[in-house]
Amino acid sequence: MAAEAFILVASSALGVLVCARFRVPVILGYLLAGAVVGPHGAGLVGDTPGVAFLAWLGVLFLLFTIGLEFSLASLRSARRTVLLAGGLQVTLTTAVAAAGAFLAGLELEAALVIGGAPSMSSTALVAKQLADQGELFTHHGRAAVGILLFQELATLPFLTLVGARAATGSPEGNSLVAALGWTTVSFLVIGLFGRPVLHRLLGFVARTRSNELLLLTTILLALGSGFGLHAVGVPPLLGAFLVGMILGESDFRFQIQDDLRPFRETLLGLFFVTVGMTIDSAVILAHWPVLLVTCSFLVLGKVALLVLLGLLLGWTRAMALRTAVILAHSGEFGLLLLT
Repeated sequence: MAAEAFILVASSALGVLVCARFRVPVILGYLLAGAVVGPHGAGLVGDTPGVAFLAWLGVLFLLFTIGLEFSLASLRSARRTVLLAGGLQVTLTTAVAAAGAFLAGLELEAALVIGGAPSMSSTALVAKQLADQGELFTHHGRAAVGILLFQELATLPFLTLVGARAATGSPEGNSLVAALGWTTVSFLVIGLFGRPVLHRLLGFVARTRSNELLLLTTILLALGSGFGLHAVGVPPLLGAFLVGMILGESDFRFQIQDDLRPFRETLLGLFFVTVGMTIDSAVILAHWPVLLVTCSFLVLGKVALLVLLGLLLGWTRAMALRTAVILAHSGEFGLLLLT
């Protein structure tokens, strides 16, 4: 593991250096680094659980820090975007892709899982790119993040469907309803009672005048919220995001952001490296016509759908088009779902 960690960090640094030299997004450097050293490249690093866990931590801290930026009040004010725009985007994209998979001969449950993959976008990629470009709080930036929030919420029924199929060969409606119920209860409990408790806790820690203790407490809250909600069937990333929103209303928001930024950036870079490790150039070269047609159809179809939804919701054409282009890709959850 030590040798693999060294190779990952060294290749990541080299990839970022090349991207900085040519002034292209550093995400591309991470992806190329993973493709080169991964199992389909030089084979220097394998897809080990330790590497995957570090990458997952990066996404968790990213969601936590995004929560710091978006308070509960701002989420309530954006509920129309989250529930209406996000709900319509996920539902319609899934329906169109699932219909295509069903017509291609797959059974209904499998087609729904396949359809869910392109309906999701990469929260990690979008949030980082918007932040780097200073567009996180623009109209299209807020719309994109609002839709991404619903996509994160929509992961629960898809994960439950996959889990039920793996266990019994068919989805179980009772388990899906129970999981959704636990999510609702958890959000209500944390939203109603978590704010005063967490704010008092941070106040107590701040009075110790120990920056190290504040940092460790913040990391503990981010991890604890994720693993705690995961124990009752709620996706851990949602728990980290919700606790981040609550702490974002405290007086320690900016200090927490500054303290966590190095951890987030480093671990998130490892996440993109692991995504790059899944790229198999041999498969791409062997099936490039099919891949080109399929990817073009999915991306252009998703753009058209999002633009139409945006115009129906009263967005300007520029805002609708920008939001659509930002969210046109699929994301890491799609890879996880298909795996």
